[in-house]
Amino acid sequence: MRTFVIFLSLLFLVGCNSNSLRVYQPQTQASPGFPKFWYQGKAELAYYEGKQSRYGYQRDARAILITVSEPFDSRVQVKSDAEDGNDYPVLKCNLVNRFNTGVYDYSVMTSSFTPINTEQRFPVAKITSSVQDWCGQTFTQANRSSGKMDLSLFSYFEKEQQGRFFIEADLFWDEVFALLRMNPDILPTGDVTLALGLDQYRYLHRGFFTETVFAEWIRKDKEATYSLKSENFHFTWRIEDKAPYPILGWSIDYLQDGKVLENRSSAFELQSAKWLEYWNKNSPEFEELRIQMGLRFFEN
Repeated sequence: MRTFVIFLSLLFLVGCNSNSLRVYQPQTQASPGFPKFWYQGKAELAYYEGKQSRYGYQRDARAILITVSEPFDSRVQVKSDAEDGNDYPVLKCNLVNRFNTGVYDYSVMTSSFTPINTEQRFPVAKITSSVQDWCGQTFTQANRSSGKMDLSLFSYFEKEQQGRFFIEADLFWDEVFALLRMNPDILPTGDVTLALGLDQYRYLHRGFFTETVFAEWIRKDKEATYSLKSENFHFTWRIEDKAPYPILGWSIDYLQDGKVLENRSSAFELQSAKWLEYWNKNSPEFEELRIQMGLRFFEN
């Protein structure tokens, strides 16, 4: 059942209170092998290809997921330039998605910042998302504040304009990518109040709402699938079931009367992955690395 957001003088308040939210605690801290992979001074670059649903059609799409640990300033919620006792480590996930819609194209980027120290775990600290197409652009930023997410929206659409919103949820779609890499056991199961991906709200051109989903793990051989399903949506992530838990793919399905709306389904599959200090590889000679990974974002 959906919890819809009520509009009040540019302020959206989620129509549920904190008592309706399931407070879950992680079963374990980050997996034992976490430091080996995520504290080596490199980022993981994972390249995906698949289909992105937009305007009732499935579009060829390409995505790259950049995952890296970094210090995070607790006061202003940005990357910390100097360790001064106010920062803590987060796992940052930058998901870049590009696809064409007829003659014009879309570029979407979402960043999530999720605390690593699970003994002090609270939900994702910050999410930002920008959507650009030839009509214009939107930008949404969500910051953790007093147990809620404080969202600011800026849009070129008149009906959206700009505004400030608050939303409460057990889990945010955008933070699942980081939690999978940290330790899959951190993710909740059973009935969960879910906030959709920030870009998904923009595709729907609706106010922010939460969805009650049933969360479960499906394990087979050396893979595991995390599933979130409701009457209206079905989200899945498929991972390799051992550290560092590579994300092999994910899918987004819209449901109607229990059936998948095929033209509204999106799915991505891993093509290649590489651990790299990409921030030091910005001269022309390193374009060869794009060829090695099969990146096809800027083909003529």
